[in-house]
Amino acid sequence: DRIAAVKDKGALMEEIAHLHLVGPNPLFNFYSNSDLHNADQVIAYIGQGGLSLPDRDYYIKDDADKVEMRKHLVEYATQLFTLAGQSDKQAATSAQNVLMVETLLAAASMERTKMRDPKNRDHKMTREEAIALAPEFNFNRYFTALGAPNFGSINVTTPEFFRQVNGAIAVLPLDSLKTYV
Repeated sequence: DRIAAVKDKGALMEEIAHLHLVGPNPLFNFYSNSDLHNADQVIAYIGQGGLSLPDRDYYIKDDADKVEMRKHLVEYATQLFTLAGQSDKQAATSAQNVLMVETLLAAASMERTKMRDPKNRDHKMTREEAIALAPEFNFNRYFTALGAPNFGSINVTTPEFFRQVNGAIAVLPLDSLKTYV
């Protein structure tokens, strides 16, 4: 009901903040961790996320097992949407929408092997720089809704993810994003 009531993408970020507080992490991850340059300090981090399947390769590779897993994801999501009260046709469309959005997220995600190198995840910037990196994310609304402290620096572990997904958020219809969330 909360997500259904959302009227714009900024308000959707507020609902994503609520979800991040209660468990699931749609779209991206936000957390605190030790500063990579000063282990005595804990700073904010944002990074790629929002995938149901274990890794980006499950969405972008055409190996038989990956295709099969995407099929199972759509079947499972269809069941969930049906249980939530959607018609069979609407549930199937919603499940395909989830796969489409998650595939966009996966395509923008850094490969697992590159993520292992801390240098590839070291992109400390000011809060303002992070917000400017991806204006469609409405991070100010998100941070406020989350109740995050007024931090000055943040490590954006995967800036390219936010740049790429920023464009997708700009063009995706609100209803598609709401269905995904």
